[in-house]
Order: sequence, then structure tokens, then C-alpha cells
Amino acid sequence: MNEFSFESYGVKIRVECSSNAVCDTAFAVVNKALLGRKIPIDRDEAEHVFTLRTDGNRFFMHLDGNDLGDGDSEFIFFKYFDTRIRILVAEYAVGYVFMHAGVVAWNGKLIIFPANSYSGKTTLVAEFVKKGAVYYSDEYAVIDQDGYVHPFPRLLAMRDRNGNYEKTEVSAESLGGNIGLDPMPISLVLLTRYKPRARWAPKVLTSGVGVMKMISQAISLRFRSKLTLEVLNKVASNAIIAESLRNSTENSVNKIIEFVDNL
Repeated sequence: MNEFSFESYGVKIRVECSSNAVCDTAFAVVNKALLGRKIPIDRDEAEHVFTLRTDGNRFFMHLDGNDLGDGDSEFIFFKYFDTRIRILVAEYAVGYVFMHAGVVAWNGKLIIFPANSYSGKTTLVAEFVKKGAVYYSDEYAVIDQDGYVHPFPRLLAMRDRNGNYEKTEVSAESLGGNIGLDPMPISLVLLTRYKPRARWAPKVLTSGVGVMKMISQAISLRFRSKLTLEVLNKVASNAIIAESLRNSTENSVNKIIEFVDNL
């Protein structure tokens, strides 16, 4: 197998490889990156083409003819490929808006935490799961045109106490939680970031301000701007959007739970 083609969330992609071995690894990476949520398509249907090749010493990557760089570490190369596959699908998804966010359901209410990478989303989500919340995602809120969030339950990439990523990934089940199976409407959008000794003081935002705050985390904005704005406006009209700093994770989760239970 020197190439394979697939569709995921409406995005049609072909991956061309310089060898069977490269393609076998790429195929496994795509399956993991997209949680197996893809279907095979004919090669000529592809709208985007990744080219992966190696000369035995270095690895090279192109997307739609554009050079994405090269390196001599196979591990780093395919880790980057994993990232680029997810970003491509998130940018061009048909009928879905991918937002950088942690997502959990608590007592039948779906909460999303839009935030940048390395901002503590996973730590916050993990603490919720430990307390019995249903796990949806620690990376993307995948929102359809009706404003419902679909599960995207990748393994949680936990950090150690020094803020570094551990090499192992953690399942929601190992934390005592369950994985969400069905799409849910959003009850609360919580815009929060950690600050030592911060006081929990949630401020409910207007729909307009809420959309402006969320929009920076919407990956699809660049290539699917009309859909993105339509979906975010629908979310803002149906969910409470609140903003607050937070301190320690455990204390913050207790405060958030109290807030959600009183919605």
C-alpha cells in the first residue's frame, strides 16, 4: 500500500507515501488521530493530498504541494503528521465547527471550556471525570449545525506537576468516568483560565460578547467562516456563557459544579 484515501467529517483526503512501511505507519496515525472516524473513498475524490516520503535518513512532508518541513526523527515526524491531520479536518469539516475546548457532561448538562492548548483544559476535564462527569473531549468541541456537541474522546494527555506532558495517555475509564455516546446541546460555555489565588467570580456574558470570546478558539473560522458564525450564534442563543478566573483545579471544579447545579 503506497497510498490510501478517506473521508472524515466531510473532508476528503489522500495520503501518498514513498513506501509501504511509511503508509502503514501513516494509516495507523490517521486512525488514532481521528478515532477511526473515517470512511474509504476513491483516490480521485480527494480534495487534499498529503505526501510523505523518506530517503532513509530524513522524512519529508507536503500538503497540497506545499512543503510542511522535514526531520530526521520518525517519531516527531509522525507526531506532527497526527497534528496536521486533525487540524486539516477541523479547518474544513463539513457541517461541523471544531472548537479548541474541553467538554464534559455533569448531571445531564453539557459544559465546554474553550481555551488554547497548554492552558489546563485536560487537567480541568480530568478532575471533572474523577468526580463522575461524562467525558466528551479534552481537545475539541465538535459542534453540529443545530448546536449539539458530538463526542471526540481521545485519551487524555495528562501533565505532571511540573507542567510537562507525561509519555502515557489516560483513559476516562481509568479515572472512574464514562465516555459520552450521544450528541448534547450546550448548557454552559465557561471561559476560564488559571491564576494563583484567583477568586471564583463568574460573570454571565451577553450573547454577542460570548460569540466574540469564543470565536478565537473556532478552528474552522478561516475556511468555514459563515458556518462558524452561524453555529456560534446558535450556541450563544441557547447556552449560558460565563467567564471567571480560577485557582486550584480541585477547588475550581467544586465551584463550577455548584454553579452548574444552580443553572
